[in-house]
Formats: sequence, C-alpha cells, structure tokens
Amino acid sequence: MSILEIKGLTQRYDDKYIFNNADLTVNNGEHIGIVGLNGAGKSTFINIISGNLSQDAGEVKWLNGIRKGYLDQHATIDLNKTVMEYLYSSFTYLDQINDSMNAIYEKLGSVEDPDEMDRLLNKAARMQEQLDNAGYYDLESKIKKVANGLGVNNIGYDRVIGTLSGGERAKVMLSQLLLEERDIILLDEPTNFLDIEHVDWLTKFLNSYPKTFLVISHDTKFLNDICKYVVNIENGNIKKYTGNYDQFLKQWEMNAKQYEEN
Repeated sequence: MSILEIKGLTQRYDDKYIFNNADLTVNNGEHIGIVGLNGAGKSTFINIISGNLSQDAGEVKWLNGIRKGYLDQHATIDLNKTVMEYLYSSFTYLDQINDSMNAIYEKLGSVEDPDEMDRLLNKAARMQEQLDNAGYYDLESKIKKVANGLGVNNIGYDRVIGTLSGGERAKVMLSQLLLEERDIILLDEPTNFLDIEHVDWLTKFLNSYPKTFLVISHDTKFLNDICKYVVNIENGNIKKYTGNYDQFLKQWEMNAKQYEEN
C-alpha cells in the first residue's frame, strides 16, 4: 500500500532545476536511503515531503492519517525543560487518555442507567488497553531503553536542554522521534553526532522498525546495513532502486555504461 505519491515534482533555485517533473511512490514499511551528489537536492526533498518547504509545482500526496516524524535539528524546542521532561513530552497523549479514563470512573458513581454504565465501562476498558499496550505504567524504562541506546544517559537526564551542545541536543531529539513510533520517519544525516556503538544501536533499531523510514546519509556502511531501497536524486530526477547501497551502485553504474554505449 502506498503512503506517499509524488507526481510532477518541480523545484527551481535561480535558473537550476532541483527537481524537474519528478515522480516517486513510497509504500508502507519500506526502508529507504536517499542518495545523490552534494547539492543534488536531498535535504530539499526531505523538507518538501515533511511540509517545511512548498514545491514550485507538482503533487505531494500522503495517505490520510499518516503520522510523520522529521528529525529537524533546527526546530524550536523548550530550552528550559530537562532531558527527561522533554522525552516524557512524547507521551502527553497518554496522560490525556489516563485523565479521561479516570473521569469516566468518577462519573460511574452517579450513573443509574445500566446501558449507559455498560457503555462507559467498555469505553474505559478500551482506554485501559491503550495505556497497557503503550507501556504507560513503565514509561521511564521505555524511554531509557531508546535514549540509552543513543548515549543520552552519558549526557544526563537531569540536564536542562538549553545547556546542551548541538550534538547532545540532536541525540535527545532523535530519541524523542524514535519513541513517538511514527508511521514514517525522515532522518537527515542521523549518524553525524553518534559514536560507533550508538550507530550500531540505531542500525538494529531501524532494521526492526516495522514502519517506513527515509534516511539521508553519507555513511555508505550505514545505508548498506539499513536500507532495502535507495532513492537516487540526480539531474532533477528521482529514481528508486531495489536493494542496499552497494546493489544500487551496481545498477547505477550498469545503467550509466549502457547510456554511454548508446
């Protein structure tokens, strides 16, 4: 099932076409690496599909209800929160569900109609199931499982966001993004600020991720380890290849050789 359809994407800077009537389909569950020469338009592409930049022409159509997550290292965040408070903010919707469930139980004491009581009890039971499935009663453990994998424990959970370096802040923001378990996550050079052990952890996490991701990276080993598809941006075109980076490169070189021979 496709979750993203791009048709006729066109974007120009000055007299240069970044994209020229380009098409792409992204399907549910695909693990995609985005490659191309410097200046080819990789970050522009991510900014367009994330909604941070409007294209000059063409259609970018997401499946209704898709929850997108984008690692925007320049995003404005609350610098006064501690690291743990910031990470907990990924789960505020669960607090709202818990509050609503408790309000139902309080209301039950004044309900006399049996049908209405059954309706409210069923509603509360569904909310309880949501909380249980999301691990609401053990959130700190869930948060640290991800954040420790990226080295946030070395930063300190009591540190205030405003005191962190750019790299430390990026680790915390990446942790929050992964914790949110979006339907699709968009990552622009996520390994730039990670040590080798944390890159290894991120690789395992992404390989087990049941949903979709698109990753820009110059780290070809990382791309080889995580990608099942590669999107190449070149000369205003977008083309998707099946396979990891090495497999893409073989196909690309073969196509280039055939083009030269013709």
